[in-house]
Amino acid sequence: MTSRSYSYRDGMPAAHEMELTGCQGLTFDRMEFGGLVLTPERWSLGSGGDPVLTFLASMSAEQHQQFEQVLEQRRVAEGLTDVYFPVSMIGITDKPIRVR
Repeated sequence: MTSRSYSYRDGMPAAHEMELTGCQGLTFDRMEFGGLVLTPERWSLGSGGDPVLTFLASMSAEQHQQFEQVLEQRRVAEGLTDVYFPVSMIGITDKPIRVR
């Protein structure tokens, strides 16, 4: 409950107003794309207009090379400078979103 108020008038029942805020624990186990699997060491999910997922993951030299290849392939295929990926947020929404 983030706020609560009430009012009372003689001869009338009290009127209560409450604002409730939901809280949900989320887990982020791994990121998979282009055959590459990354395990986040730290992450955050910003709320607001468009969700922003930020994560830190260590990569070996081979994983880094594979990551760069996936980015380049998407840049060429989409003809864009910014690369967007379809992301499914299982347990939050069934509709994939596009993130970069």
